[in-house]
Amino acid sequence: EISKLVVPSCVLSSIELVNLFISEKLIDCKVKSPTWRCKEFSLCSNNSIIRNADLTRTSSSLTFEVTSSVLMTGLTVLSSRGSDAVKVSIQKASLVCGSSSGNIQYNGKNMERCFKFPAPFRLDPKVQYTATIISPSSFSFYTSIQTQVSSSLFTITTLPSNYGFITRIKYDAYE
Repeated sequence: EISKLVVPSCVLSSIELVNLFISEKLIDCKVKSPTWRCKEFSLCSNNSIIRNADLTRTSSSLTFEVTSSVLMTGLTVLSSRGSDAVKVSIQKASLVCGSSSGNIQYNGKNMERCFKFPAPFRLDPKVQYTATIISPSSFSFYTSIQTQVSSSLFTITTLPSNYGFITRIKYDAYE
């Protein structure tokens, strides 16, 4: 079958070659190509979000691993009762993979705000990553009591000891 398709590549364009392979039934044109899908991994349930302030802390972090490669797109954090500047970041060892910053403020409706990273970056399996939120002043945020979370894609290795300010990990997965 292939022998009758042997032609110099300069004779046919790439589109013509693909059409030739399809017409000769060497490529199944009905197969859907995989795509990236935007997803999120929730670290707490909505009923675990409580109104509290921890005036002794200026940062909170958690460590995790992934079981297969994903593209990291952002972190969702709980809103402040006031208005605070915060910085969120993802690190591998001491290397910062991505960071985002801005003000967060409780708007009366939604207790969470997503910080998107300027560009998605790949997380690789069997590598430990640290997600961190830093505030220049102490936290006066809504907080969540984080429960034991499990996922087929994410393995949380350490959670904050008292309260969690990071509630969701935003990522793109290849399906």
